[in-house]
Amino acid sequence: MKVDPKLVKEFLVNRISEEVEARVESDVPEEAADDDLARRGYLARLVETELFEPARKPMPWLAELLDGHESADVSRELVESDPSGKPDPPAGNWRVPGPGGHVRYFVTLEALAKLGLVQAGEREALERRWLVGFYLRCCEEVAESGR
Repeated sequence: MKVDPKLVKEFLVNRISEEVEARVESDVPEEAADDDLARRGYLARLVETELFEPARKPMPWLAELLDGHESADVSRELVESDPSGKPDPPAGNWRVPGPGGHVRYFVTLEALAKLGLVQAGEREALERRWLVGFYLRCCEEVAESGR
């Protein structure tokens, strides 16, 4: 189904971004605490699971990756395996239930703009910093669910 990008931005991206900014001072894991982008990625996943019921579905593929491994290590591996830029399904973070990789990509761009970090040449590295926090929260979800 074709979706109007203006509607996605207005109703999904802006809502998630506003919720993240309202919580930016919240406690996050140590691995995300000192990086404003990782912090926002972590908080974005928290917001997703609160706003969207499908985001609460189990992630058995992630549970397998976590088996016997640290969340921070698995998060870094997932970040490295994600394609840069706007991902196409089923690549990268599209495997995580919720609003989808395109919405997350635009939420990431909003975070970059909020922090004044919109340098095109560095964008890939900046996006990956956001994903570190996002995947950390995903790993926590799996651990908390016992799956």
